[in-house]
Amino acid sequence: MSNFHDNDEKNELCLSTICVYILSVTINNIIHSIMEEVTMPLFLDIHKHVPGLTTEAVKGAHAVDLETQGKHDVQYLEYWYDEGSGKVFCLVQAPNKEAAIAVHREGHGLLADEIFEVKHGK
Repeated sequence: MSNFHDNDEKNELCLSTICVYILSVTINNIIHSIMEEVTMPLFLDIHKHVPGLTTEAVKGAHAVDLETQGKHDVQYLEYWYDEGSGKVFCLVQAPNKEAAIAVHREGHGLLADEIFEVKHGK
């Protein structure tokens, strides 16, 4: 008789573990969905030719963006550049394009030639 009861307890424990796992996966999926809806859009802006672009100049402009961004609920995340062509690409999280543009305008005046809303791929 004790073997029968031991198996019942093991089955109940196993079932409980499965239920907890399913519940945790479900909660995780719900949280992920909510976070995707709450997260601000990402934008990639392109400066096609910044005359005299240097590493120091782009670092300085980015630093000014970081100082200015809070006023507009914007976060400049990363940037890439090519000194030879003068091209600069900025990745920014912002409520809209206008807020991202305002940071550049107020900070250093180097406005992007183009700006696109983008999605992060994995």
